[in-house]
Amino acid sequence: MKLKGTEHSITDINGKDKVIIMKKNVFKKLIKGVVCVAMALAVSITGVPIVGGNAGIITATKTAEAATVTNRLPIVTYTRNISGNLTTYSDTSLTKSVGYICYYDRCTILNVYSNGVVKVSYPVRKGTRTAYAPMSGFFGSNDFGTRTASAGARRTVYRKSSGNATIGTVFSTDDVTIVALDVSSCRTQIIYPTSSGYKLGWINGLFKIADGNSNSNNNNQNNGDSFVSLRAKYPNNSLWNGSYRGKAWQCHGFALTLGYERTGTDPYGWSKVYNLNSLKPGDIIVCKRPHTIMVTGVSGNTITYVDCNWVGKNKVRWDQTIGRWQITSKFGSLKYVMVSPK
Repeated sequence: MKLKGTEHSITDINGKDKVIIMKKNVFKKLIKGVVCVAMALAVSITGVPIVGGNAGIITATKTAEAATVTNRLPIVTYTRNISGNLTTYSDTSLTKSVGYICYYDRCTILNVYSNGVVKVSYPVRKGTRTAYAPMSGFFGSNDFGTRTASAGARRTVYRKSSGNATIGTVFSTDDVTIVALDVSSCRTQIIYPTSSGYKLGWINGLFKIADGNSNSNNNNQNNGDSFVSLRAKYPNNSLWNGSYRGKAWQCHGFALTLGYERTGTDPYGWSKVYNLNSLKPGDIIVCKRPHTIMVTGVSGNTITYVDCNWVGKNKVRWDQTIGRWQITSKFGSLKYVMVSPK
């Protein structure tokens, strides 16, 4: 894929090309015992979907709308599972299963479709089989920017976000595409070139692409930077029992707290609108059920959000997705949207 525009480089959160070594005891307080001795960087992607399934088995219960289509093909990779299987299907609608891919199978993605499906070749007992599978079985995000950046340094690439086994090496001059990040393991998923095509894997550190002209197909790509620190401070499935200024608690207080910490401004002073037409990352949606959520990503009419206490016990949930027009049917009629100034 040939891209136009100025060159980009992978840059740290301070805009400097250097490595920041984090003290082990400080990082433990942020990420529940996970030590990140790589770069503590920001990324310019929106939410990272969590792939579900029993016993590590990814199934096609739901595919994303308006997924990114890339011409960086073919892509050699492994499934995101650290155990279990990924079901494969006979067609792009993922209706009839034909087999499965084991977590340790080396696969080749031959095509990526906008409905969140990939065409993949994988090993079977008597050779290989070509079938279809959910894109989320391989990619940490179905909606990522297609612009590229120089890797900037030689780095080991791992098969899984957990750092389980290696898939190869990316070199300093290689142009990479940033796909997703895993804050808990402090790794970034990339597509990078090889002599015979491309590979999809994970490198140490959390990265973004420095500002500049690009032909990204995701208009919301630059709005996700400020969520990285919030994800680290309020991890997925953690419990939040605070309040905002002693005036708001649970879901509402949590969303207002994120709004304040993300922008440095008081959400009570933000402007309000009374429709869902122009949502963007950072906006706070207040419904009458009552429930309050914060938008973290927008792709067409698919809204990604974070909330607290929807399932009780003040549990934090990142990377939830919902259709724009399903918000009020799930959370009650709309009271208003608090419009983020950032």
